[in-house]
Amino acid sequence: MSVTIKEEDVISVLGSESRKKILRHLRERKTYAATTSEIAEKTGIDRGQVSFHCNKLFERGLVDKKVVDGKAHWKITPEGLSAIEEADKREKERSAGRKSE
Repeated sequence: MSVTIKEEDVISVLGSESRKKILRHLRERKTYAATTSEIAEKTGIDRGQVSFHCNKLFERGLVDKKVVDGKAHWKITPEGLSAIEEADKREKERSAGRKSE
């Protein structure tokens, strides 16, 4: 199944180290959702910032959100997976370009 990536989604991810860290963490856990607190602990990002960035990613359809017992649980979507893979690819290409200069 092919997922179409919106350019503005990739730019949104590329423009934020926190969003990249969050999506990378969720990519590793794609079989189940992670709580805001777990993401904060594993990425070293303040819990309030994790919540903010996850909500922005949710608005773009890059993560799903489910609230259980008052806690948000986040899971990467196919679009989110495609966006972080494209962002990682572009960063790698840029890095390789700088090394060859």
